[in-house]
Amino acid sequence: MSAYIVEKRLIGYIVGCDRYMETKTGFCNRDRTPVEQGQALRDENIRSVLYRYPQTTIQTAPGASDRESVFCEEDIVSIGEDSFDPVQLLKSIACLEYQSCEHDEWEQCQAKKYLDGLRADAVRMLPKWDEAEWGAPEKVKAN
Repeated sequence: MSAYIVEKRLIGYIVGCDRYMETKTGFCNRDRTPVEQGQALRDENIRSVLYRYPQTTIQTAPGASDRESVFCEEDIVSIGEDSFDPVQLLKSIACLEYQSCEHDEWEQCQAKKYLDGLRADAVRMLPKWDEAEWGAPEKVKAN
């Protein structure tokens, strides 16, 4: 497996989608502010890359050029009705997880729990989610 330090824009997009979904649903299960959450995601990503490549430093590790700056409010991408895409959010979460899961404590870390919750929220916002039957449908179209 390989890993790299992602750009702040990826994390800003994920946190921006979370902020958007919270305004749409009113549901929030996050313990941190968006900026704190963004920084926590960056920290786990960097931790993963440095664990995967122990011979590197933050300056020499593969990935984004903005690796040494802190995450701030200006890094959060503004997401609106026309720009929210739950499929893109799910793919972005998968990308960040892939780049952040190398260290031994990933499965128990707060960043993974945050992304798991965000993924569940995004799935519920997929088109046709509300119209789909709970359980198996009575009739299934034959091929």
